[in-house]
Amino acid sequence: MNSFRVIDTRFRILKGGKIGLSLSISLIGSALVFGSVNSYAVDYFTDVQSTVSDSTTTPLGGTNPITVEKAVNGGSVNTTRIENDTNPVVFKPTSWANSSYTDPTFAAAETTPTVYPARYYLGKEDFVPLELNLTFASGASSGSISKNSTTFYSANITPPGYIADNPGIPTQTLTTVVSNNYKANLIFEGSNTVSGSTNIEDGNIKIDGSIDFNGTVTAGSIEVDTTDTATFGSNVSLSSGAGNLNFSQDGSIILNSNFSGNITNTNSGDGNITTVGINNINGNIGNSSNFLNSLSVGDLTTISTTTVNGDVFANSTVLNNTITNSSTLILSNDKNITSTITTS
Repeated sequence: MNSFRVIDTRFRILKGGKIGLSLSISLIGSALVFGSVNSYAVDYFTDVQSTVSDSTTTPLGGTNPITVEKAVNGGSVNTTRIENDTNPVVFKPTSWANSSYTDPTFAAAETTPTVYPARYYLGKEDFVPLELNLTFASGASSGSISKNSTTFYSANITPPGYIADNPGIPTQTLTTVVSNNYKANLIFEGSNTVSGSTNIEDGNIKIDGSIDFNGTVTAGSIEVDTTDTATFGSNVSLSSGAGNLNFSQDGSIILNSNFSGNITNTNSGDGNITTVGINNINGNIGNSSNFLNSLSVGDLTTISTTTVNGDVFANSTVLNNTITNSSTLILSNDKNITSTITTS
């Protein structure tokens, strides 16, 4: 009996929340095997449209018609993932209009105070930046999370712009550029696992429940809006070390590797950090106005050697010990700690 392998399987969230499935099939002869699945958080505009203004479409009329390309954004920017698997998730918008021409209007020739020829007035409409939000429902998981580039369309001119009503007026076309210059945000509702790396560049990660990140994490910022625990198994980098991990509730973060960024809170006394293993924190922990609740170096089973390349403001700092070894906190040169310090 012949059978097929399904390879390069891709789910795309289409307009109206529908899911499209594209796949390629190869005959292998013995087993039906499903390959990798990419879940796309998609936004797009419907199409590039042409608008013509001439003597039949404008009240004042023009001898020579002008054709202008336009683009209208559409689709959903909010998508929810419910799958519990290790397939990769890819942000892949199809296209987006950063700006577009407005409908041209015809202006008759002026004789006073200065002589102008008959001409068309052409403006530009600016669109809001593209921002996609992907929510992991409670219990959902994935492998790696990443961004793909898309095609951005924009107008060539800075309005106001006038185009003379001359024969052979060229079509005013939109400029295109392929780029990943859009924001991809992640929201985790709880009991989530990301088994691969996460790279959403300048996007925000919002943690509303418990989550385990097994791979590296690259993002613009992280908001901890929960009293649960989030665990980072590998390096974390926020805006190349300039971003913030902010506690908006009294949640807990476990760091098993290096962390680059500042650790802050909305309300003084919220937020708990535990470091496990040998790691660096490249940034400040709390500030003189908003103290973190606690910094724990190591836990009761694993010691830690943690170097903080920043100042520490915490209500409590605990150095945890095992039976045979003690955890170590190292402050970089010229950095200070303001905290009650105890051992376990």
